[in-house]
Amino acid sequence: MNDAAEQPFVDRIINSKANRMCVLLQKIIMIVSTVIMLALLASVVLFRYVLHADIYGYDEFLLSSAFWMYFIGATYAMYEGTHVKADIVGMFLPLKKRLRLKLTAGVINIAVSAVLTVLAFNLAERAVETWQVSAVWDIPFLIYQLPIFIGFLLMTFYLTLETLKDFQKLKSANSKGGN
Repeated sequence: MNDAAEQPFVDRIINSKANRMCVLLQKIIMIVSTVIMLALLASVVLFRYVLHADIYGYDEFLLSSAFWMYFIGATYAMYEGTHVKADIVGMFLPLKKRLRLKLTAGVINIAVSAVLTVLAFNLAERAVETWQVSAVWDIPFLIYQLPIFIGFLLMTFYLTLETLKDFQKLKSANSKGGN
């Protein structure tokens, strides 16, 4: 199965160079945003409790880093399949019924995620139109709202891939027969 034509469509997308670059970029963003957050928090503690001073407006940078870390971290968890799931009911069902349930849940998840992606896009679009900035450092609100849109967009993408894989599994299970 080394030939790309023999590989299932979903696997070709997952193994594509574009997706690998996207995942690498997600890892870099998670690392950088985490380092920024830790450095900011360490600086605040140092200034406040050792130097008895305050860092004015640090929360603006902290908030920005938190949004990037949280939403890109969520997309990476979707990619890895390590996101939080509550699929206990499926554990008690035979394979075909479990796959049907998972497929139904996947379609519902995609629909909800697509709606949230559109809303997040509208939020980012409004941030561009109004170009509001933060109070202290004049950080554009787009910096806070762009990771929400990117996060939901990538989550919808990974949910779609996961659901397509479940569809392939169900097709395979149906062709083999049994439960």
